[in-house]
Amino acid sequence: MGLRIQNNVEAFNAHRQLSGTAAKAAKSMEKLSSGYRVNRAADDAAGLLDVLEIDRAQALKVVEVNQLGVLAWCQAACAAALVAVVLLLALWPILERRRAWSVAEEYPIQTPK
Repeated sequence: MGLRIQNNVEAFNAHRQLSGTAAKAAKSMEKLSSGYRVNRAADDAAGLLDVLEIDRAQALKVVEVNQLGVLAWCQAACAAALVAVVLLLALWPILERRRAWSVAEEYPIQTPK
């Protein structure tokens, strides 16, 4: 008995047609909902330059904001490092004294009797 494969050709055609219609509807909705005059180069080659200029200006603003964020982060990191150094300098004598006590306890001084 051989293997028999059944195809629903009508369903395949309906799916293909629906996919095409959905893609066209999505493209139309993109055009309608966009604030730009042009979305793609195929719409208007001259208008695309305007869109690219607007995008470039927005990108430069984002870069500027990011640079300010990085600068603030670097300043915070430098301040944290400075605080760590000050704390270390303040705690160093205490740590040295504790170490000396620990060594003295580990190796007591032998006094002759």
